[in-house]
Amino acid sequence: TERKRAEEELKLRNILLSTEQNTSLDGILVVDEKAQIQSYNQRFVDMWGVPAEVIATKSDELAMKSILDKLLDPEKFLEKVGRLYEHRREESRDEIVLKDGRVFDRYSAPMYGSDERYYGRVWYFRDITVRVRAQEEVRNANEKLSALVKKLEKNSIQTGLLSELREFLQGCPTTEEIGPVVARSMKKIFPDSEGALFLLSPSRTDLESVVRWGGFPENADDNVFAPDACWGLRRGGVYVVDNIETGLLCRHLKHRPAAGYACLPLMARGDVLGLLHIRKQPAGKEGDDASMISGLKDISLALTELL
Repeated sequence: TERKRAEEELKLRNILLSTEQNTSLDGILVVDEKAQIQSYNQRFVDMWGVPAEVIATKSDELAMKSILDKLLDPEKFLEKVGRLYEHRREESRDEIVLKDGRVFDRYSAPMYGSDERYYGRVWYFRDITVRVRAQEEVRNANEKLSALVKKLEKNSIQTGLLSELREFLQGCPTTEEIGPVVARSMKKIFPDSEGALFLLSPSRTDLESVVRWGGFPENADDNVFAPDACWGLRRGGVYVVDNIETGLLCRHLKHRPAAGYACLPLMARGDVLGLLHIRKQPAGKEGDDASMISGLKDISLALTELL
């Protein structure tokens, strides 16, 4: 009777174990102390696509070779496995990325009996691709939101500075006073910029700088040029060069600029009045040129209309 009861209990335990393995969301692999496969569930086979003939050999080494072909970083995978087989009592949890874009959560724990005998190790693999992608989407959304908030804050500051510029310009009784006002405002709106304000000469054949800021060159070649030397004036609109390597540079730039620039034509009723040229200072912060150009694009229309 006792033997029968023991057999029934053992049978029930085996059924429960088998049911738990086969209904688990995790792929499960169990290896013995000699690293030979002792047990696995169908979920493990489906997740990794291990051929039936490989599983049938019960060789962990052969199964490992089949798995390594699917990994984005097989060396890291092997390093972790080797460490756990060397340090038997350690548990481990990490994430592994496959070449097809899936992400698995990997957990491993040793199997010790009540007599402290080491029986092997169990591996659990769970597909967390959906969760990881959702987290990535949330992270990207948060980054975009943060960037938008910063841009709105920056736009708000720029709008305030433009309003201030308008007030000062309206208080200028002569054209000569406009230059210092513009230079002061440009330094505040675009702190790491350099540039110049050009106005059409009395002869109407050249544009001459009336003010410079931020280290803009002082030599005559850079401060006097014909209207057709600027693509902005030729096209009758704001001309922005984001990338000096691929962009078409204006001929009035006698020296190649360090980064992108913008030419804002000042026109009224089709007549050219002048040009506002802005670019990043060579010694400015890394990456600020893109930010400055983006800011220029946002307020270029308001700025040119104002001037």
